[in-house]
Amino acid sequence: MAYRQQPLGTIQTNAYILKKNEHVLLIDPGDNIKKIISLVGDQLDAVLLTHAHWDHIGALDAVLSHYKVPVYLHEFEHDWLVDGKKNGSAKYFPEAITVNSQSDLHPLTEGNLSIGPFHLRVIETPGHSPGSCSFYWEEEAVVFAGDTLFERSIGRTDLYGGNTSQLLKSIQEKLLSLPDETAVAPGHGPETTIGAERQSNPFL
Repeated sequence: MAYRQQPLGTIQTNAYILKKNEHVLLIDPGDNIKKIISLVGDQLDAVLLTHAHWDHIGALDAVLSHYKVPVYLHEFEHDWLVDGKKNGSAKYFPEAITVNSQSDLHPLTEGNLSIGPFHLRVIETPGHSPGSCSFYWEEEAVVFAGDTLFERSIGRTDLYGGNTSQLLKSIQEKLLSLPDETAVAPGHGPETTIGAERQSNPFL
């Protein structure tokens, strides 16, 4: 398989390691830098963030210190990297989780994104958070959906910047427009497919 799901941290946030022709992308490094390094190896091309909640960025500082690679995140959430109230960590921890490493931060926008041999489509899917994005890798028939869509569930919208109607619109008009056989690689829990969620998700 061209990608691996790796649950990390206290709430088992899924990180994803994508590999192609000795190139590597890392999606949502939530925790456990030692585990990440063991899976990524010596070469990392970039980090992609579906959004900037604390459980998806918990190891980002350590990753950037080790690899010094560009980070891709929607501009609506660039300031969340240094704001514990917005990224949610201030609510759960005595010391907020922030990213202090000087990184090459790139804004994500709807459309095609090419990094080395990887050709992805960025799909803006706000709702769980204002800058939530999904990454569609058509070549592998998978969409990395962050906390937007889960197996028989959808993302929560009671956190800072959440919007239920926006979330449902993102899913129904964007994610459900993908082919039924597309795998959904979510931010938490097991994979599902677009077809399965179209048919059986009680929230849609």
